[in-house]
This record gives sequence, structure tokens and C-alpha cells, in this order.
Amino acid sequence: MKPRTRGDYAIVWIESFCLRSGKPIRLSVAETVALRKYYDQGERPPFDATLSACITLLHLCGIEHGNDAHDVDSDIFSMLSAAGPRLREVIKRDGEAVTCPELGTSYPRRAA
Repeated sequence: MKPRTRGDYAIVWIESFCLRSGKPIRLSVAETVALRKYYDQGERPPFDATLSACITLLHLCGIEHGNDAHDVDSDIFSMLSAAGPRLREVIKRDGEAVTCPELGTSYPRRAA
């Protein structure tokens, strides 16, 4: 299936780059519905720690970089755990933050 919406792109990106329990993540139907509600309908469904981490990574170094996911909270340890091998090549832990040096982004966002 070719992605058509922001939600579709988010689903494909998360399943391509993120892990759950050390294995490539395969989102459940409920998770894909929640992601489509979030990205395509502007709703705020509840996300578990892993999915929150994946969304934060998507906004840190994925196709949503530059779009703030200010209403999704994650911690750096969940983010690092959810980062697949290709993401680990481009993100770095910097103290209490995770950064993507190539894009100049960080989470939590640094004060200007």
C-alpha cells in the first residue's frame, strides 16, 4: 500500500525504523487507528510508552522533523530502546537529551 496521508507515512516510517522489545515493530490495528487519528484528524488518543517514543523519534529525525509533537511525552531511555539500527546511526545521546546532529534537532527541545 502506498502511503497517502500523514498517518500512513507515520505508520510506514515507524514500522521501518523502530523496535519493540528489540525486534522490528509491527503495529496493531488499534495503534494504526490511533496514529491516523493523531496525524490525520488532529485527535489525541492515548499512546503507550513505546509508541510515544516512536512518535518522538519520527519528529526528531524522521519525515515529521520540524513539526513539534509537543503533546506526546517520552523519555530518552524509551526513545533509545525504540530506535532501530538505522536510527542509532543518526541519533546521539547528549546528557539528558537525544539529538539528531544532521538535522540539528533534539528532544527534549532545547531552549533558545
